[in-house]
Amino acid sequence: MVTLNLEELSKHLSIPRNRDFFRYLQEYDNLSASQIQRLINSHPGQPIRELLTMIRRQRKASVRITEADQLLFTDKGLEQSSSSLLASYHASKLRNFKVTADLTCGIGIDLIHLAEGKTRIYAADTDAESLAAARYNCRVRQLEQVVFLQQSAGDFSQPVEAIYLDPDRRPQGTRQISPEFGSPTLSEILKLGKLTPNILIKLSPALDFKMLKLPSPFTLEFISEKRVLKE
Repeated sequence: MVTLNLEELSKHLSIPRNRDFFRYLQEYDNLSASQIQRLINSHPGQPIRELLTMIRRQRKASVRITEADQLLFTDKGLEQSSSSLLASYHASKLRNFKVTADLTCGIGIDLIHLAEGKTRIYAADTDAESLAAARYNCRVRQLEQVVFLQQSAGDFSQPVEAIYLDPDRRPQGTRQISPEFGSPTLSEILKLGKLTPNILIKLSPALDFKMLKLPSPFTLEFISEKRVLKE
């Protein structure tokens, strides 16, 4: 039986015949254990269990992410990524900047919207599996202007016109609402002001905004989706 991590799976699916088989597998629903075993036996070159796991993630994501059946997801990325609607809104805020960076790109849902119309966009993350998913997802969208970096936001030093960040609110596995317990922390993010004054930060709706000590000219914006405060 073939067993692949997400980075290997993304390479596997970059081959057209494997991608065609994946689309064929997406047509199945509610497979029994015996049916899964028959698929494994009849397609020894395919990572059946990993593909079925990805299909389950895609179906869960389809509620809020358009064309989810074409994208790859990690469990964490599925949980924490923006919806397509909000990602599109974030991108609209940075539409006029042609060289930008998404320094917490994760699996790339915000990234694929931010990249549209850009001459270059840097995509950074510390997690190799998330970057593998983001690379694949950008390739699906034919976004060749993306430069991927496996590094922390604080190590970024490229000249850009604008920066987007969605800090990890569960760096230790439990949700944190203080901006100083995210990854990167708000203090670390504000140091990026040396690169550009144009910084867009997505924050938790559970955050006590009175805790925020933002220098001028930062402003706060409260965003809801389907009448629910999201960020």
